[in-house]
Amino acid sequence: MDPLSILGVASAVVAFVEFTKKLATKTIEVRSTAKGQPANVMRLAQLADDLTTVASTARDKVKNLSSSYPRHAEALEKLTVECSEVEAKLKTGLNKLTATPTNNTFKAMTSQLGVAIRSIWSAEEFKEWSRQLDSIRDQVTMNVLICVWDEIKKTGDKTERILQIVARIQIATDRPKNNFEDGNTGGHLSETSRKAKMEEAIWASTDLIDLQSDSDPSPPPYTLTVPPEGLGVYKKGDKRHFANKILRSLRFEEMKDRANQIESAFPKTFQWLFDKDDKGPENGKGRLAMSFREWLVSQEKSIFWVTGVPASGKSTLMKFLTTHQSLLDRLREWAGERVRIAEFYFWNPGSKIQKSRNGLLRSLLYQLLSLHPELAEAVAPRRRLFFDIAPDNAEAPLWEWTELRECIFRVASLLRTSGWRLALFIDGLDEYEGFVEGLPEDRTASHRTTDEMLEVLIDLHNKYDVKLCVSSRPLNYFRDKFRGCRSIAMQDLTQPDIDHYVEERLRNCPGIQDLRDVEGQNVDELISELKTKACGVFLWVVLVVEQLTQRSRDGATIQELRNVVRDLPQDLSKLYDTIQGQIGPEKECTASKLYQLIMAWKGTWSGQMEATFLWLAYSHDAQENENSYDGYFDPEMEQSITKNTERLLQGHTRGILQVSTPGPTGGPHTIDFLHKTAYEWLREINWQKVIGNGPRDYQPLLCILDVLVHHTHTLETKHSVLKQCLSRIFMLAGEVQEDNNPATRSKLVSIIDRVKPRHLWDMGIESLFFLTAVSTANKIIAPELATMTWAAAWACHPYLQGKLEADPSIPVGQQSKGFAFKQWFTKSAPQTQVSLLDAAIFGFKHRRAGLHWYIDVRKLSVWQAFQRLETVKVLLQQGAKIDNRTRTALKSMTKEMPPDSVDVKYLNLLINISGRHNFLDSFDAERRKVFSDDLVAKSHKDSMFPEYKIHV
Repeated sequence: MDPLSILGVASAVVAFVEFTKKLATKTIEVRSTAKGQPANVMRLAQLADDLTTVASTARDKVKNLSSSYPRHAEALEKLTVECSEVEAKLKTGLNKLTATPTNNTFKAMTSQLGVAIRSIWSAEEFKEWSRQLDSIRDQVTMNVLICVWDEIKKTGDKTERILQIVARIQIATDRPKNNFEDGNTGGHLSETSRKAKMEEAIWASTDLIDLQSDSDPSPPPYTLTVPPEGLGVYKKGDKRHFANKILRSLRFEEMKDRANQIESAFPKTFQWLFDKDDKGPENGKGRLAMSFREWLVSQEKSIFWVTGVPASGKSTLMKFLTTHQSLLDRLREWAGERVRIAEFYFWNPGSKIQKSRNGLLRSLLYQLLSLHPELAEAVAPRRRLFFDIAPDNAEAPLWEWTELRECIFRVASLLRTSGWRLALFIDGLDEYEGFVEGLPEDRTASHRTTDEMLEVLIDLHNKYDVKLCVSSRPLNYFRDKFRGCRSIAMQDLTQPDIDHYVEERLRNCPGIQDLRDVEGQNVDELISELKTKACGVFLWVVLVVEQLTQRSRDGATIQELRNVVRDLPQDLSKLYDTIQGQIGPEKECTASKLYQLIMAWKGTWSGQMEATFLWLAYSHDAQENENSYDGYFDPEMEQSITKNTERLLQGHTRGILQVSTPGPTGGPHTIDFLHKTAYEWLREINWQKVIGNGPRDYQPLLCILDVLVHHTHTLETKHSVLKQCLSRIFMLAGEVQEDNNPATRSKLVSIIDRVKPRHLWDMGIESLFFLTAVSTANKIIAPELATMTWAAAWACHPYLQGKLEADPSIPVGQQSKGFAFKQWFTKSAPQTQVSLLDAAIFGFKHRRAGLHWYIDVRKLSVWQAFQRLETVKVLLQQGAKIDNRTRTALKSMTKEMPPDSVDVKYLNLLINISGRHNFLDSFDAERRKVFSDDLVAKSHKDSMFPEYKIHV
């Protein structure tokens, strides 16, 4: 039996389990209600017939599996018997409840129902029965995984992909490499860990779908066994429900940010691309506009490449194209009425997903499946099978490149065969994070990921007739890739648009017009000189025009304005230097704060900073006012605060930082850089100078934390945003660079201590230690230590050190000998407190317990391991001890993780250090042997601009 058919067995049995659970629940609901009893009872009778079909299918599939794998026959036969027992028990109850008297009067019906109510299952019987169903699910899943393992081992295809699937199933189920079927699941797994590992093994097995597809669209290799009339009960069979799951997992918060940030084209610029009567000879604009229009409507196989020097207006043009009302009309000339358009804007200064190839395909798939949710099952069959086998509350697996690639090919093929044509517009290929400009001659591992990404786009174009328009800088790599394609070079075509922009902006500037009345010819010469010097770089013109309008507002003479144009450099980086140098020392200090706040946010947060948040963080500097401010802003004041933020940025960054306009669906105003070149100018060239212009020891994260803490005071206790906000507060607090400065630690303590302990308490201990090795069973967090326990769990050592400096008597070690980890917990153990040391050592999301696809900031990178070790060191310095019980737990965990993982290195380091005499003296030296300073610094840099979600 092939592996995918084996997985289909699990799908059938899980369908039986889920259908049975839902049917039993519905039975209890009917039993407990007095309204509409006859109709509901008749409905149950119909569903009872459906149960026979579902159960029969499940039993038949298990029997087939048993005949194919006689070694597992005994276990599978037992499973068949259990399925029959469950079916019989449910039918017995249903027969009692739905027995219909000879006369169908309501009175007789309710009389029979009354008898049934007294004889059907008790609550305890129902609970036990539910546990039996869960056991059936687990048994079939494990047996199916063993059979898949057997089948893969027999295959002669030992490709790297096959070996990876085998290894992932093996690791996820804790089975010895050469004796998978004889082991157990690791002995001491908690219920949560066991389920998570099972889901990991299921997901690894479903990888066989994409492996077999070879980029060809294929439907799911199994059929749901639930009859149509049963879909109301069996919700997992609902296609729309599955499509919504897929869409939620594809979507990311910053999906529209870059498109919304790009300013719309200045009125009447770029219109020549769509105007059929444009015959203008200037710079070949008319000819190339005709070329673009011809490309839009033609059936020719050619990619269109928009290129141009930095800041020549490529992104503005791409947004103009995708938002112009004529685009769809032109494409319909090519495709007919059935045409779909999708777009993506790479953004290098943004979060990781905004500049990643995964972000590209996730965004395209989200746009297309939002319009065609009916295709979700065929586009993502691997996930359809996973969700059919895994529990209802299973986390959606992380989207990986190989799966996304198969999905985008499937959706393109399915749309094409359904009569739809697809057009894609991809902006900023050179802003993809995997692209490296100016590579050395040895390119063995250089452009591999960029090559793979472009191969997907080109294959979409060639194999599925997708019309593809892309943009990038005119770098040699892209010249080679798009050689022979139709193309537009922006700097050669935008001069008329630049002329129009300059004329319109300066004509509407009162200062320039007043000067023109006196020195008309000189003003005309000035404007002509400005147009000539632009050299097609639109952004340069925008910045210079802004300078001229500001100076003319102050009554500058024509000579002074001429000097502005002549003195401003044409190189954008030097132009930024000049602009920033004009604001004066006092404003430079404020500008430094603003830049540091934005970069601190980008370095530790996924997503844009809202304009109101920047205003609050700047206006209420935590370092200057320990009492800070009393509350968060009133949402009704957002518009006023945004206007003040715009004025603040214009006055101190001269437009290098800008407030973006919300998109058509609304949302808050956010802050970002004017252009990628401005971001590069700050981060790569001038960062140390900018920091030097600011206050000494300025800590932007303290200001951000101060606002976040006050924001928590406005949120409801059970609000999910509060959970995220609290978690981010402690995560960010660990990033504060206090440089052994007690004053900084004291300020941090004063901010974090304003978090309401009640909020932390209400979050619950399970929320804090989910998927960690810290036991929550029969454990509590001491109310007076709630904030410090959260800090320890998040490895927030600056805060802990500050608290212990203020009060050395705070207990940091074991609270009770009764404390035990999950693997040694017994029901008779007394309720004990979680110690700060245990929270610090074991509070990370370890690989054994977590799903491999789950991104979480508390998983151990080298940087996170360093942060946690620093936290442990603070507690050890205060007198905490790593005792024998803790060392035993550490050793046990090392056996359950990959031996070369960061987790094992971290655990072994603690084991070795704790066994030394005067271990504190050698703590740093031993840490550097395992995690060198250079390795820690590199990991910290890699962790910046994160893409993650916090599960609490």
